[in-house]
Amino acid sequence: MLLGGDIGGTKTVLALYAMDRGILGEALHKTRFASASYCCLEDMVAEFLRETGAQPVAASFGVAGPVTDRRHARITNLPWTISAENIGSSFGIRDVYLLNDLRAIAVAVPHLQPDSICTLHPGTFRPHGNIAVVAPGTGLGTAFLVWTGEGYKALASE
Repeated sequence: MLLGGDIGGTKTVLALYAMDRGILGEALHKTRFASASYCCLEDMVAEFLRETGAQPVAASFGVAGPVTDRRHARITNLPWTISAENIGSSFGIRDVYLLNDLRAIAVAVPHLQPDSICTLHPGTFRPHGNIAVVAPGTGLGTAFLVWTGEGYKALASE
């Protein structure tokens, strides 16, 4: 069982997924929370796990703010700090990873199918060109992708 989360300044979505031969299926359970109603992510996770009765073995959170070493984060529009180690030890979750939320979106961009893309302004296609991701929300999140010679690398701007 995998716990996934999109941690934002206004809302947080937590979801549970089952792994089937290394592939994630649809969410088994998903709940939206008002982020400011909680003093920390741990309180929200505790409520979610209590409601679902689940015991995930791994967790990954896309966080609206800067993330250090996939282990520590500071939410930009909330007075929260998040520690992967604290979440893991509090809930018995073996592997906990934090990732900037826009970087998480950027990782998916090269895998989009043509029917998932909408051209806003036609331009000249440049193979292996830089790619920007911009997302207005409670704040303005941005990330970008650069070509490494072997593939794209997603980078957060926060």
